[in-house]
Amino acid sequence: METKLPTTPPSSSASRSIAKAIFPVLIITLLTLSATLGAGYITKQAVNTKLDSFFAHQSDQIGSAYYERLYTHVTILEGLRGFWNASRGFTQNSFSTYLKSLDLNSIDKTGVSSYFFIPAVPHSDLAKFEKTIQQEEGTPSLYKKFTIHPQSTPEIHYPVTYFLPVIGLEKSLGFDFAGFAERLDAINYARDENSLATTKIMTLVTGKSGFFFLLPLYDRALPLERLAQRQNAFMGVVGAVFSSDNSFKQIFGGDDPYPLLDFQIYQGAASTPDRLLYDHDEKFTAENPRFQTSRIVTLQNQTWTINIQSKPAFSLSDPEERLPIIVFVTGIIATLVFAIFSAFNLARILYSSH
Repeated sequence: METKLPTTPPSSSASRSIAKAIFPVLIITLLTLSATLGAGYITKQAVNTKLDSFFAHQSDQIGSAYYERLYTHVTILEGLRGFWNASRGFTQNSFSTYLKSLDLNSIDKTGVSSYFFIPAVPHSDLAKFEKTIQQEEGTPSLYKKFTIHPQSTPEIHYPVTYFLPVIGLEKSLGFDFAGFAERLDAINYARDENSLATTKIMTLVTGKSGFFFLLPLYDRALPLERLAQRQNAFMGVVGAVFSSDNSFKQIFGGDDPYPLLDFQIYQGAASTPDRLLYDHDEKFTAENPRFQTSRIVTLQNQTWTINIQSKPAFSLSDPEERLPIIVFVTGIIATLVFAIFSAFNLARILYSSH
């Protein structure tokens, strides 16, 4: 026997009841959907803010690490200059004894390759100076063959006379900075300004790339207020040499604490190729990085610029990165469940009114 569904339209009172029920359901659904979108957007913004803060924190760490290492070496050079002033000069033995007392094994881990002393030697005193160093009592046999090289005839020579460590750097002994414009410019700047001088990257005597820090030495019995007085009292420099790649690996850690960042360090305020001291990842080229910033490091009137970029993989932990999607999907599911449940109840009311 065939059963026929009722075809009688719902009563007017039932229709009004359904209409009244649909309106709040639609309002609640729209509100829930809007709240879901809003919560997803806010959560995404919160994640971006946290990621931006994390990037800024790591950038600050890079700048601080570089400054602290620079400060360490400048402090050592200032101590070496103080020792020079107190002793009224160096001997090879006193120079090496002082530096060894500082525990060079620990110092080496901060990035320096060698500390050195360069006196100002008038050309007229060249032969006498070489003989004095060769015959200095208690010096290693290496110094018995001390000569200033390469041969040149400047008014003033600036030979590397004492340095430590020595092993692997023997070719540096007697090397004359006076014949090389960038080295000589740094010495003249230190002399004229009575301040720290630094150089750009250059090829060292060892064949590696590196750069120098220099502090001036003066005859303290003479006045230093005016430029001409400083030039007259100038006695030479103490300095530190950095071998680029090895030094920066020691400064920032051999295990690379910043694998998701790339950064470049430049001497001075200009980020030009000729001023580049270090590229953290030479194989990576940042194109439209998600985050990028600069840190300026200043020490004794010298400036370094550090440009920092995020790599594509730079992110927070997976749960934190996925949180906006989780919030959005959860809200959509809740909205759909509410809409389906409401539609089911309306259908039941409509059916029961027949």
